[in-house]
Amino acid sequence: MHMADALLSPAVGETMWAVTVGTIVYCSKKVQSGSNDHHLPLMGVPGASPKR
Repeated sequence: MHMADALLSPAVGETMWAVTVGTIVYCSKKVQSGSNDHHLPLMGVPGASPKR
């Protein structure tokens, strides 16, 4: 779904980008610190869903 141009103010857009970057950094560190061979196959399950 697409949004029209200028629907969000620049302040809201920048805030959402900052939240997104923070979330990606947090998740990346969490995956690196807690990764093991047991969880690796489970990460592929969401990508294996059938296409409809």
